[in-house]
Amino acid sequence: MTLSPLAPDISAVVLNTTVTDTTSTGHLSDAPDPNTLQQYLQNAASPPWQPSSSSLNWTAGATVPNLVQTAGGPDGIVDFWNAADGPSDLIVDMFGYYQND
Repeated sequence: MTLSPLAPDISAVVLNTTVTDTTSTGHLSDAPDPNTLQQYLQNAASPPWQPSSSSLNWTAGATVPNLVQTAGGPDGIVDFWNAADGPSDLIVDMFGYYQND
């Protein structure tokens, strides 16, 4: 699979995130990834930090959507964390982006 970074003039993205098939109560966090795609391809990426805030909260058995706006890292990569005791499925749709002048 080939990943394509965002164009350099894109400052942030608008995403619809949805969790489904949730097995426990939890929350989702998202943040820009500090690494470049090249760092990942060369196995030289450092672990990204997990933010303490949540962008989506749910209870077991729920399907919950939420609109999220976030900046991308150097190559536009966005990280997601499932802070729950059990697995869940994550669906991400990109609605739009913010472009620098």
